[in-house]
Amino acid sequence: MIVVYPALHFAERLKGYSELLTERKNGEIKRSLVIVFVMFSTLIIACWGLLGQKYLVIAAVMAWGLGDAAAALVGKKYGHNFVEGKRIEGKKSLEGTLAMFVVSFASVLLVLILISPIQWKYFIPLSIVTAAVSALAELFTKDGMDTITCPFSAAFTMIILLQIGGLLL
Repeated sequence: MIVVYPALHFAERLKGYSELLTERKNGEIKRSLVIVFVMFSTLIIACWGLLGQKYLVIAAVMAWGLGDAAAALVGKKYGHNFVEGKRIEGKKSLEGTLAMFVVSFASVLLVLILISPIQWKYFIPLSIVTAAVSALAELFTKDGMDTITCPFSAAFTMIILLQIGGLLL
């Protein structure tokens, strides 16, 4: 972050920057960068450092990253059933939210299968609940802050469920 943030600050003055990186608001790229670094750092410290469970960081980031991308792509292309409400910002569709759930589920499940130390019988329930919470976090988060809310809610959900199940010491 120490290197990239000043580089982006300098690059903003260059011709062609706005064509390369599209910003909805001035400084959006730099703000997003800071948010991503804070999110990664916090998850790594909490899940890997304090709890010693690297797979929780990977599962939470995959649930958010791949799920959010799927929500955006599917929502833009196939979104016809829009979800409305005071707590929902912008145009969000049921199709996009469903895509977020499915891809988050698959991502978490894959991480659990490949690198988690927990028993296989917990994989599907843990993946379903984590994906549902991530999809709801993405649906209700405003101001593009799903970069924080989705991975944190995924990690928190997994930690709580693993604690309840006695699987996290």
